[in-house]
Formats: sequence, structure tokens, C-alpha cells
Amino acid sequence: MVLGLIAALAVGLVSIALLPRTDAGRASRAIGWLPVPLLTYNLWLAACLALEYLRLHVLDRMGGRTAADVVNGGLLVSHLLGAGWLYAHILLVERLRGLETGDADRMMRSVPALLAAVPVFAFGVFRVTGNQPSFMIVVGVAGLCLPCAALAASVRLLVWARRFPEPEWRSAVSALAGGYVVLFSAITALGATARWLETVAPGLAFVGDMVLGVAYNVTPVVWSRRQMAGPAVEQPAIVPADQEAHVEAFVMRYGITRRERDVIELICRGKTNQEIAARLFISLQTVKDHNYVIFQKTGVRNRTELAGLFRGCFASEASNSDDSAARSLAGPR
Repeated sequence: MVLGLIAALAVGLVSIALLPRTDAGRASRAIGWLPVPLLTYNLWLAACLALEYLRLHVLDRMGGRTAADVVNGGLLVSHLLGAGWLYAHILLVERLRGLETGDADRMMRSVPALLAAVPVFAFGVFRVTGNQPSFMIVVGVAGLCLPCAALAASVRLLVWARRFPEPEWRSAVSALAGGYVVLFSAITALGATARWLETVAPGLAFVGDMVLGVAYNVTPVVWSRRQMAGPAVEQPAIVPADQEAHVEAFVMRYGITRRERDVIELICRGKTNQEIAARLFISLQTVKDHNYVIFQKTGVRNRTELAGLFRGCFASEASNSDDSAARSLAGPR
């Protein structure tokens, strides 16, 4: 059993190492966050491994109350790591949906905190009363709620993915969300029937846990590598390479941020607000807010004027540079 947990943990660490590294591209924001839920999941698995080792090799040498303290403390630490994994998974779902910090799904974010707080309170009660069975029940129920909450977040992502205007990204997010729905459904079902399975075939529930744990680690690796391996269809650059300095002057003149410049360039490519939101992994309202701020900074009234101003900035600067060069060549009069 311990060797099986070690093998599953090794697969998880290898999976984190195999995730592609990128800071550009349509999937960068989601792929960049993928190691976090994988890391917290494998820390959770490592805590389970340590607790299992203690149970098999150490606790029989301890007294009754001391052994109970170690078991319950280990269970609490393990559960808190599980709640941390759930929070990381919910943040991954938010990034896949394109939500930014200000658009966070606060209801879903509060679930991990609640599932962590209840066992902590139960542990305090155990320390006072010594009622271990009650604590074990609370942790068991809260532990079963972790994959249930992850399943609910994944189902919401699967439904939300249908709203993406770009077919390739819609298909990619739907595939990952569907894989998570299947995985968490199986994990939840296994957790609910674990005791019954142990009576039917000892060790079967553990094997199922290990197989599903490996599947969870492998799924995002396969998905992310497919995204990075796919053809990168990019629009031609709006700004000529030799005019970048003039555009930087434009950015400084109007106080344009990096994200606002991204929005401006996509507007110049004729993208709609919804397409910009999908491309930059931000919400539609955030795009509209950026538009309003950009219009205020530049003094334009609509997207057409903004595109003309942006394109004209480096054209006029280039013209001025050419005139200066011509005067310099002509010499003083």
C-alpha cells in the first residue's frame, strides 16, 4: 500500500515537470496555473503517505491518547492540504473561464475555507472532550465534500465553455472540463463506497484511489501539451518592428498600460469585445472597462478613432523622422 502511494506521488511530481512552460499564447494563463493544483494535490497525497506510514509502523508503540492525537493531527493536516488543493482547482477554473481577480467567483472560493474551518473546529472539540469518533466522522464527511466541490466547479466550467466565441478554445476547455467531470465523479463515487468495497475486496478502494490519482496528474499534462503543440494562428503584427519605439512614445504620452495596449491592438485587428475577452482571458465587462479608460486617456469617441490614432502615431512619427533626416542631409542653409 505504501509503495503504491509512493508510485502515485512519483507520477505526480513527474507530471508537474512535464507541464510546458510558456509566457505567451492563448492558453498561457491557464497553463501557467496548472502546476499549482497539481502541486497541492501531491502535497495532499504525500501527507496521506506519511499518515499511512505512521499508522503501520509507529502508532503501535505509542499510548492510546498519544496515538489518537497523532492520527487526528495527521488527518487534520491532510484535510487542510486537500482544502488548499480545492482552492487551487477553483482558481484554475476561474482562469480557464477568463475571470480576473475583480471578477472572482466568491461563492465557490468560500467553499474550501468552509470545508477547512469545520474540521479545525471539530479538532478543537476533540482536544477538549477526547471524542475521537465524532472528529473522524466530521473529517470523513468534509473529505468527501472536497471532490464534490471540485466536481461542481468543473461542471460550471463545462457549461461556461460553450460561451467562448473561438471554436478551438471552446473545444479545448470543454475537453479538459469534461475530463475533470469524469474524474471527480469517479473519485466521489469511490469515496462514498470505499467501506463497502473494502468488505467486498480488501485493497480495492486503495487501488482505485491510486489509479484515479495517477489519472488526475496525467490529464492536465496531456491537455496542456496538446494546446502548445497545436498550430499557433496569429494575426500579423499591428506595429511594424522598426516603429516600436514610436509606439512606446505613444504609450508613454497617453499613460497606456500593457494590458490596455493589448486591447488597442486587438481593436485595430477588428476584434469584438467578446473576442478580445476570450483572447486575453478576461471578462467581457473588464474589456468594456478598459475601453472606457482608453477612450478617456486618448480623447477619442469610438473604436474607429482609436484605431486611427494608434496607427497614425507611428506613421506620423516615421514621417517626422524622414523629414528630419532629409533636412540633415541637405545641410544648413
